[in-house]
This record gives sequence, structure tokens and C-alpha cells, in this order.
Amino acid sequence: MRQLRFRALGLRSMLATTLGVATSIGLAFLTHSYWALIAGMIVGHMTLCVLSLAMVDWRPGRPGQLTGAKPLLRFGLNLWGANVLTTATLHADNLFVAASSSPRELAHYDRSYQILVHLLTLAVVPLGQALIPTLVRLRDDPHGYRDRYWRSITALMAAILPALAVAMVNADTITGGSGNDTISGQEPVLERQAAR
Repeated sequence: MRQLRFRALGLRSMLATTLGVATSIGLAFLTHSYWALIAGMIVGHMTLCVLSLAMVDWRPGRPGQLTGAKPLLRFGLNLWGANVLTTATLHADNLFVAASSSPRELAHYDRSYQILVHLLTLAVVPLGQALIPTLVRLRDDPHGYRDRYWRSITALMAAILPALAVAMVNADTITGGSGNDTISGQEPVLERQAAR
């Protein structure tokens, strides 16, 4: 059964992110290499794993009887199928762009999409982490749950939609402008992505 220790989970995530970013920045200053980013990701993920193991009493061991595995396996297969379909729908547009455009245009389209998703994630993830504990407390109050969820989504949209408008108007600045050969030509694509 889930323990719903949101404070501990939040602190674990914050500490892992902080250590990962600090590692990346420190190594970037020392080595001036892109490997600093990879080292930061490794440190962040390793910190997350170590802290997760420290938070629970459970340790892996030899498998026992698998009598109750059938419902779990069915659930896992359903979850896997949903993830496959989600991934396919998220990347189907790349197939259409690839079929009708050059590899360079596909790269620009995909990079613009990644920038847009990253900006949206920066807004959605913190809200989700703050909202889930509240919604858990309201699980027995359907009207309160619906009201809190609706108000949160409305506030999120009020923040995101102006940000998307700013991204459309300032696509040249966000992507580094036409002076950057690695992402030049990306501005119109970012504008179209934000307008979707």
C-alpha cells in the first residue's frame, strides 16, 4: 500500500535535483565539457535511487509464491499498452513531417516541440506535485475535489496561455535567433507549435 509521504518525496526530488545541477555547474566550470551535463544527470538519478532506498524498509530478495501475480500482470500489460499508444500519438506528427519535409526541417520541428514541451513541463510538474496531496485529502469529497481540480487547471491555463503567446512572439529570441547555425530556421516552427 502506498504511504503517500509527499513531503519526503518532495524533499528527495529537490535534493536530487539540487545535487545534480550543482554537479553539472561545478564540472562545467572545471572541465568546460558537455560531459558535465551527463555527470549531473547521473548524480541526480543516483541520489534519487539512494534516497528512495533509504526511505523504505523493503529490500529486494528472492521471489516467493506468485499466486497474486495474475492481476498485477494484467494491470502491467494494460499500463504498458497505454504507454505505447501515448508514445505513438505523441510522435505521430514527426512521421508526417518526415514524410513531407527534409531531415533538417524535421530536426527543427522536433527541437521546437521539445522546447515547447519543456516549457510546459516547467509549469505542470510543480503544480502536480503541489496539487496531488490536496486531491488525496479530498478523495472522499467529490464536489470539493472537482472544485479544487477545476480551479487549479484554470489557474494553470491562465499562466500557460500567455506564456505560449510570448513564445510565439519571441520565438527568434528563445531559439537563439538566426545567428545560431544549430537551430536557425526553427523560429517559424516554434510559432506553429505554440499556436497548436
